[in-house]
Formats: sequence, structure tokens, C-alpha cells
Amino acid sequence: MSGKSNVSHPQIVVGASGLNAPDLIALTHHIVEALRSDEAKKYVPNPDPPIDTLLQLAIALQQAQVQVGQRVAGSVEARDYALSVLEVALQQEGHTVQRAMNANPAMATQVAKACGMDRKKVGGNHHRQEWGVEQLPNSGSIKVTLPVPDGGKKGAHRIEASPDGGKTWPVDINTDQTRAILTNLTPGTMWSVRYNVTVKGLTSDWSQVLTILVK
Repeated sequence: MSGKSNVSHPQIVVGASGLNAPDLIALTHHIVEALRSDEAKKYVPNPDPPIDTLLQLAIALQQAQVQVGQRVAGSVEARDYALSVLEVALQQEGHTVQRAMNANPAMATQVAKACGMDRKKVGGNHHRQEWGVEQLPNSGSIKVTLPVPDGGKKGAHRIEASPDGGKTWPVDINTDQTRAILTNLTPGTMWSVRYNVTVKGLTSDWSQVLTILVK
């Protein structure tokens, strides 16, 4: 009797989520140095975001953290925003490395190590990221967190936002990441947010609508 074998596919672990500012800055420099190596360039010749962008975001976060230490008014909110932006950028870099791993499955561990990242296998009891929206320190900006599609598959997400209870959806973006930042939303307005995801040509229904009073 023959059966279908369960193959575990290697997935990248960036390790950026939940870190404080100093640790996230240290992780960024670690990944940047790895991406600059000749070994990493064999697999990821064109990092996305570019290395200079990661460094600029790390510098911005470091400067914001210094202002927190100096107790500058509004510095905590600015620091938290800079942290969120850098976290999203590192997650995007993780997707870039993931594509290189998928293109070289037999070398997946070596690719991840060369790029300064770890890897894991899909399966087991991993924490499932929840669907949510969160106000960011900058006025008119929110962070959107999307669940990873079942089985850890990579999906194309479409996010829409409405300022009038769903009558119109003027904000409409597409992303292959599970985190996104929406900006230029009208402050003082209750925004509705929804998403769907397309995996292997199949598009899900729209998600539950979440609302948030954007500040």
C-alpha cells in the first residue's frame, strides 16, 4: 500500500518580531554583514530591501532611541514607529532570502546561514499570527498584521481600507508580506480594514472587517 509522504519545506526565521530597539538594531547589522559576504551574494545578489535601506532604517531607529534616553517629547512614539518600519523591512528581506532558498532547496540551510538568518520546517505546533490592526505613533498610520496562509504557504494578500463603513474602499494595496503599514489615513476617522489572500491561483473570501479609530 502506497501513501503520500509528508515533506517539510524549509522556511526562513528572521527573528525580528518582538525585539526591543537595541536588539533589533544588532540583528539588522548582523544580517547586513552576512548579506555583504561573497557567500550570500551567490544566492542573493540583489537584496530587497537594499542593504543601504536597512542601514538607514537602523540608523533612524538608533537616533530615535537616543532621543528616548534624552526624554525628548514624543520620542517614545517616534521610536516605536521607527522600530515597526525596520521590523517590516527585515521581514521583507526574509521573503527575499526565502525565494533564494526555494530556488535552491538542497542548499536551503546553507542559504539561510549565509544570509545571517535561521530556518525551520513547517509543521508542529507553531504560534499562528493573528489578523489585526494597530495604531502607529505617526498620525494617520496603522500597522496591519495578516495570518500566514494554512500550511505556511506563501500568499498574495490584498488589503483594503474604508473611511465610510465599507461604502467605498479607496485604500487598496497588494503585498506578499504578512505585515504592512498603511499611511495617509484621515485622522479622527473610523477606518474599516479587510483583506483576502490568493494562494496557487485560489482567492479567499474577504476577511472579517476590523475597525480602528485612526489618530
